[in-house]
Amino acid sequence: MKSVALVLLGLVSFSSVVWAGSDADAIAASGLAWEKAYNSGDGAAVAALYTDDAALFPPGAARVDGKQAIADFWNAAIASGLANVELETTELEFFGDTANEVGYIAGTVPADGGGTTAVGGKFIVIYKRDADGMWRLHRDIWNLGR
Repeated sequence: MKSVALVLLGLVSFSSVVWAGSDADAIAASGLAWEKAYNSGDGAAVAALYTDDAALFPPGAARVDGKQAIADFWNAAIASGLANVELETTELEFFGDTANEVGYIAGTVPADGGGTTAVGGKFIVIYKRDADGMWRLHRDIWNLGR
């Protein structure tokens, strides 16, 4: 269960964005796409939302670089049973073509003896705006606990 919980916090946050403006709306839409892709079991679709040179920084694990490795990471998280992911943005700041997002994540993991256990944590995501104008996740770091 510990490895499943560690994976949980790699999930990025996008729901409940309250900041006005098209850039914030675009990041919120990407977040909803991330959440939908993850919860439907599609790690490749999750990875498609990252920059080509993106990196994950999972707690207690090696850095994960590039879209294929990120897809493999999220597919492993999905296979481990991490499910019902819910995301909440608490801060969103823009600096030109870079944005920083801070928030919380919650989900469930299989419990010993059956059923599920709630898990959660906090994260920071750095976004970059691509040449096509799309905001993509560039750096993704998290830890357990709220």
